[in-house]
Amino acid sequence: MMFVDYVGDVILCSHDWGKKLIVGNLNHESILEIWSGERINTARERLSRRDRCFRPCSECNVKGTLIGKEHFLGWKKHRKTVFRSKSDKKS
Repeated sequence: MMFVDYVGDVILCSHDWGKKLIVGNLNHESILEIWSGERINTARERLSRRDRCFRPCSECNVKGTLIGKEHFLGWKKHRKTVFRSKSDKKS
């Protein structure tokens, strides 16, 4: 999931009221660029390892549960396929 505020900032989590992790802005990037961007993918990878030692997750008091596991696994599989095809084209 991603959340968009009234100025187009995209945040990773609805509980990030202080906007401590802005992963993009829809006024400057497409939703696909943000969704597949480095900032959101770094956060996904860390959270997939249950690593919450980054802001805003390190300061969050919301009980951490794995919501959307099927979607996360599907995106991870898609990412591997996309990167594999890009590297095949370069060869």
